[in-house]
Amino acid sequence: MNEAIAAADTAWILAAFTAVSLMVPGLALFYGGMVSVRSTLNMAMMTFGAFAVVGILWIVFGYSAVLG
Repeated sequence: MNEAIAAADTAWILAAFTAVSLMVPGLALFYGGMVSVRSTLNMAMMTFGAFAVVGILWIVFGYSAVLG
């Protein structure tokens, strides 16, 4: 693969990751507002936990599938 294309692919993946990373706190606040006050922290932690699990799965499987 051409090095310029590889660099552009990597830049696009980093830009998309940055956009999604900025959306996660908003999603946590959105879902936290839909539950009772006692469950707000739990819902926020579930949102951040899901983001972490998906991030690890992306590192393990997704990166090589997309750019392999």
